[in-house]
Amino acid sequence: MPTANSENLLSIKQLVNALDAMQIAQLCAFAFSIPQLYLCRLYLNEQEQVAIDACLARLEKGLSEGLFSLEKLSELLTDRDYFDSDEARLRLAPEPDFDTL
Repeated sequence: MPTANSENLLSIKQLVNALDAMQIAQLCAFAFSIPQLYLCRLYLNEQEQVAIDACLARLEKGLSEGLFSLEKLSELLTDRDYFDSDEARLRLAPEPDFDTL
């Protein structure tokens, strides 16, 4: 018999199935009301699957603690704009040191 946590994780995975790691990180940030690219920066140097797994764990914990619902996550997916992985990485790239150029 599946537990509520395993059902939540399965539902979250279905919800984010078509998203890349940086988009899932942005969804997670929106869900926790933190800056959009905060978690992208945190996971910038991680492998794609490591970042996805970490964000899914955060989302599952937020659901289990009642901080948001699957419906809220679904709304966030449709109501917000998301950067794809390339765009998020460009926005997080360090600015060049113009003094040395």
